[in-house]
Amino acid sequence: IEWSDKRPALYDNPIRYISSDYVASLEVSISGICVDSIMELDAGVNGTARLKVLCDAASHALRLGVGRLIIPLLERASVRNLHSDSDAIDDLTCFTRAASADGLVVSFETDLDVERLREFMGTMGHDARVTFDTGNLARLGYNLSDHLDEFWDVIDNIHVKDCKLGGATVRLGTGDADLRNMMMRSREGLPMLERMTLQTARDATMTEQELFTANVRYLEELICS
Repeated sequence: IEWSDKRPALYDNPIRYISSDYVASLEVSISGICVDSIMELDAGVNGTARLKVLCDAASHALRLGVGRLIIPLLERASVRNLHSDSDAIDDLTCFTRAASADGLVVSFETDLDVERLREFMGTMGHDARVTFDTGNLARLGYNLSDHLDEFWDVIDNIHVKDCKLGGATVRLGTGDADLRNMMMRSREGLPMLERMTLQTARDATMTEQELFTANVRYLEELICS
């Protein structure tokens, strides 16, 4: 599973007080921590506050033996807003290098097109990785194949979601996300197949387990078709 530190529950989040022994005892593994709380910060926030959020998440990841941080630079934390702030970009670059030196994989999810994402990743350095959200790419009108082709070697994680173009999250298979293409590419050896994370729409008529099972079955049908 992927653990989120999303606010306002950030400081009540169990990730802050559970032990590494407890994590090791779970029947599921925690593949990464998604630092959703960074999206609650205004683009112009003091750099110290932004770094504190990131460093706190890195500290908890290291303490718990979780080797991956996913940093969603979306909404108020969008790179589109940060791009003109050289200090903010420098902060992210320095953090990525330091976290990588400590053994963490740092993966960025952005709302950038291929050209701007290539520029951003070049700034972050060779240790940085990419997380793609299939739904967000569809909502923004981006071509999933273009992103997969360009960043194949640095893709770390895929958030599996479906969205309408310019719209909201919907059930898998009912939106504009190119999920069939993604699953067919996974058959070719896409390295993050085991790190796909379901971030699918809720359904009030189904339990979480029923919905999970239905989503997994849908993806299995795509990859086997």
